[in-house]
Amino acid sequence: EPGTPEKQNRILFSAGSRIVGWRVSPILQTAWLPSFLLSPSGVLPRTLKPLEFTGSLRSMRVFPSLAVPCADAANPRSPVTADPHAVIEWPQDRWRKADFEVFSWDLFPSVLIFDTADYGVQARLFNRLAFFVEKTGYRGRLLSDAELSGLHGYNAHDYRAESLAEFFETARKEGFRLRSEELELRDILLAEGILVLRGESIEAGAGAVVSISRESAEYLRYLFMAHEGYHGIYFTRPEFREAVAGAYRETDPRALGFLQGYFTVVDTLGYDVNDSYLMENEFMAYLMQQPLAKTAPYFTGVINERYLRYGGPEEYSDHVMSTGASDFEGAAAKLNGFVFSRWGLSGGRVGSWFFYD
Repeated sequence: EPGTPEKQNRILFSAGSRIVGWRVSPILQTAWLPSFLLSPSGVLPRTLKPLEFTGSLRSMRVFPSLAVPCADAANPRSPVTADPHAVIEWPQDRWRKADFEVFSWDLFPSVLIFDTADYGVQARLFNRLAFFVEKTGYRGRLLSDAELSGLHGYNAHDYRAESLAEFFETARKEGFRLRSEELELRDILLAEGILVLRGESIEAGAGAVVSISRESAEYLRYLFMAHEGYHGIYFTRPEFREAVAGAYRETDPRALGFLQGYFTVVDTLGYDVNDSYLMENEFMAYLMQQPLAKTAPYFTGVINERYLRYGGPEEYSDHVMSTGASDFEGAAAKLNGFVFSRWGLSGGRVGSWFFYD
C-alpha cells in the first residue's frame, strides 16, 4: 500500500554514506539507478542495507558494467530513461556531452527532460520557442536573434508536441534560419516521435519537452522539475487535463482573477491570459509545484507580495488574503488526490527516488 500523499510509504536503503529510497506507488513499477548515484564519491558500497518498508519490494538486481538505458547507445542524444529526481542528482561529469543531457521520464516515456549546463544553453534551445508559443504580443511570430537579444524567456521550459510542430513548421515554411541548437532539438524530437514528417511538413506526434538548468540552485531545480513535470503530465495525459479543468471551473472567479492578474502584471511572465488551455495548465502547475501544506502560504505570501508590487488590482488580493487562499488550497487538494491515486505523485514532487547524504 502506498499510504497517503502526506505520509507515503517508502522503501529505504543505506548505501554507504548515502541513504537512497523509493516512494511506494499504487501501480507496479520497475525503477533503476546507476551506481554513481549510490555513491557520489565514486567508491561503491559493498552492501545495500535495508532500512524501511522493504516488504513492498518485489525484487532487486545488480547488473555489473551495464550501460545506462537508452534506445541507441551509440547516439549521445538518444534519451536516457530515468526518474526526474535521478535527473536532478545526475552528476554533470556523467553527461555524454557537455552542453546538455536529454532524458526520457521513466513513468511517462513520451516526456523528454532536457537538463542544460547553464541558462545560456537553455536559451539557445528554447527562448525563441517561449516567445512564439506563450508570450503576449509575440505569439506565432519567429523573432530574429537581434530581436531576442536582451529578452528573457524562462529559467525552465515546457512545450507540447502541437506547439513544437507549429514552431518548426512555421520556420520551415518561412525559410527562417534557426540556430544549430534548435535544429538539434528538432532532430531529437523527430527521432523520438514527438514530431513527425508528412512529406516535407512537420506535424505533431505524441509527447512533450520540459527543461531545467544546472545554473539553478538545487532547491529551485526540484521546484522547477515539479512545475515543469506536471506540465508534461498535463500535455500527455487527457485524464489529468479533465481533472484540472474540473478544479479550474470550481474555483472562485475572484481567485482566478488574482492569478490571471499575476500572470499579466509580472513582466517576466507575460502569459496570454486569453488562452484557456494555457491558463488551466499554469493554474495547475502553480498549485502543484509545492507540497499541499505550502500552497496557501505560497499564495498569501510570495505570490501576493509580487502581485501587489507589480501593481495588481487590490480587490483580488483582498479576496485571496481574506480567505487565506482557501480556493487554491482546495483545488490543490483535489489534484493531489488525483495524481497520488494514479501514479503515487504529490504536490512538489514528480520523482519517486530520493537521496540523503
